[in-house]
Amino acid sequence: MTVPTLNSSRGTQRRFVLIYLALILMLLFVSFVVVYVFFNVGGEESVLRTAVDDAEGSTVITISGDIKLTRPLVISSNKNITLTSDSADGEYFKLIGANYANTIVVDAGGVLTIDGVIVTHASNTNGKGVYVADGGIFILNSGKISGNTGTVIDGDYSGQGGSNGGGVCSAGTFMMYGGEISNNTADIGGGVWVSAGSSFSLYGGEISNNVALYSGGGVYVNGALFSMSGGKIFSNNVQSTSSGYGGGVFLSSGSFGLHNGGVISGNNAYVGGGVYVTGAFNSDSAFTMSDGAVVSSNTAYHGGGVYVMSSSFSLSDACVYNNTAYIGGGVYVTYGSFKAQSGSVISGNTASYGGGVFMNSGSFRLFDKSVVVDNSALEYGGGVYLGSGVFSLWGGGVISGNTAVSGGGVYITDVGTFNQLSGGIISNNAATTGANVCRSSQWWQWQ
Repeated sequence: MTVPTLNSSRGTQRRFVLIYLALILMLLFVSFVVVYVFFNVGGEESVLRTAVDDAEGSTVITISGDIKLTRPLVISSNKNITLTSDSADGEYFKLIGANYANTIVVDAGGVLTIDGVIVTHASNTNGKGVYVADGGIFILNSGKISGNTGTVIDGDYSGQGGSNGGGVCSAGTFMMYGGEISNNTADIGGGVWVSAGSSFSLYGGEISNNVALYSGGGVYVNGALFSMSGGKIFSNNVQSTSSGYGGGVFLSSGSFGLHNGGVISGNNAYVGGGVYVTGAFNSDSAFTMSDGAVVSSNTAYHGGGVYVMSSSFSLSDACVYNNTAYIGGGVYVTYGSFKAQSGSVISGNTASYGGGVFMNSGSFRLFDKSVVVDNSALEYGGGVYLGSGVFSLWGGGVISGNTAVSGGGVYITDVGTFNQLSGGIISNNAATTGANVCRSSQWWQWQ
């Protein structure tokens, strides 16, 4: 007979303790796992509404056919709904909003994720794609929000019924990781409208071919936070030919960070083809570009790439290139501040006045190996036009290869102050008068 030893008894005890601890860890793990409930509602509106109304916890609802809605689909408080498509060929099915009704409304406390559905309206009908109330959360992973129109509904000129935000109108939290917001229209914020106190984070996907009548063809941000780390905003348009602002992005009294290779390209507006930045009600806006971000190939009358008014613009390891305007091809600054640092590039922009940068007033600092190169002006200031304000060049900042009739590198009026400090380089520019620098008493001030 084998007599258990003290060591073997202790070994058995250790095994029991380990098993007990493993069971506890498994229970703890299970308690933190999000359990999803799945429904397939086919293509029936009534079945879809029942699935949303009955949902408890995180729920994935799959549609397997286009659904025409008779009223908005409401994601109410404490609901966490993911909408997706079940299609053998990978095509997305549609949620089609009723005329003069928004397709989807996310209430305060509700969470909606779109992952492979098209949110739209039929042609010749009106209504936003998605309205997000204050305290609501909307996430776009894949799919489309397309063919919607921001319009006045039942006399409501704000919120759900206003003529703002054709694709997405958000007073809450909006996060976009992929998908597409395209071919939507509104008076302001053709693609997306983001209201005061809310936030929009763009990590991927595209916002394209949207149209606004007055401001923000792609995105309109009013007193909110907008962060773009990747993704692309392109081919959006503001229709007004005399008072249209921000073809790609309109920012008022808010903050916009364009980072990590995000691109704003091919947009058009009368002022600020790519980005329009302005302060309002004694609250300045702040626009920063960094980490390989790009603003390119945009067009406007004032400020082809970026227009800055009573606000700040910071360019760090980023590019503004190949933009076109009558005044300020790359960047236009009035009553604001602009600095370019960390190897930033302003290049290939064209205008009649201020091919690269037009300083109507305010301050411009170019340093830390940043360059204004290969820009052109049909008249004055191929690289930089300095009207009123201060331009400081130092520390490896370079102005080179720019062309104009007067002031190939820099054109300076008698009310402008130009400080070329240690390490600032102006060379190899071309002009009929003043190849590198031209000083003149002739000055026009534009707003």
